[in-house]
Amino acid sequence: MSEEHMNTQEENVQEGQKEEVTHTENGGGPRFLFWVIISAVIILAIAWIRPDGPIEPASEGDEQEEMTEEGEDGEESEEETEEGSAEELSYTPVADWELADRAEGAINQYLGSGQVIMDGVVADPEDENIVYFASATDKGDENMVAVYSYRLDNYNFERVFRATYAAGDMRSLGEEAVPNLHVIGYDEGNLILLAADRASEMESCDHPLLLGAEASDSYALLRMDLEDPYNSLESYEPTEEALEAAKEAMEGCEE
Repeated sequence: MSEEHMNTQEENVQEGQKEEVTHTENGGGPRFLFWVIISAVIILAIAWIRPDGPIEPASEGDEQEEMTEEGEDGEESEEETEEGSAEELSYTPVADWELADRAEGAINQYLGSGQVIMDGVVADPEDENIVYFASATDKGDENMVAVYSYRLDNYNFERVFRATYAAGDMRSLGEEAVPNLHVIGYDEGNLILLAADRASEMESCDHPLLLGAEASDSYALLRMDLEDPYNSLESYEPTEEALEAAKEAMEGCEE
């Protein structure tokens, strides 16, 4: 075969065949093809008997599925939170609040001395850095009460409500009652307060929600809208579920 014919033949070889032509020219011929076929059979056999199959990177779909499962877990925890706070009338006794002394010192330093933080510190369920509490200042025949929001991250505070009451000023209580306020819960943007005659004494096994729910001249439950605290103070009626939860919380309590 002439050199010119070989060049023409190579020019007519398609691009996809060039690699095969190169291998042939490097010397193997049929023997080379034989070993190629044997190698391919061995590779296929190994892949077929491997129990776990090939390792593949996670696809976007796999990642999305994991995220969805986490989201479902979050939704379940949210539902548990809603059920647990269906009362949303849980509070921390002021004696158990580690920042009580600091907060009381601050409000007395900047907004008038003589204030005492009343029992009941309530966390804002929409902002973990905010709690609410009430204070009282004994002014003889009168009592000045105030409600505060207090930030746990920087210790700043805001007085959201202040009023001075004499005996009989609060219609929810008896004519002789001079009220204190206790923050005992949070319900959809409203603070739940226990108004209590300052002459009354709550026992350690008294639940403020149960005291306020009973018809009495000494105790009453009130609701305060945080968006309009001065014009929203009104009676509050807890649900039966909340009352049952309060009763269960007090079971086994010893004075």
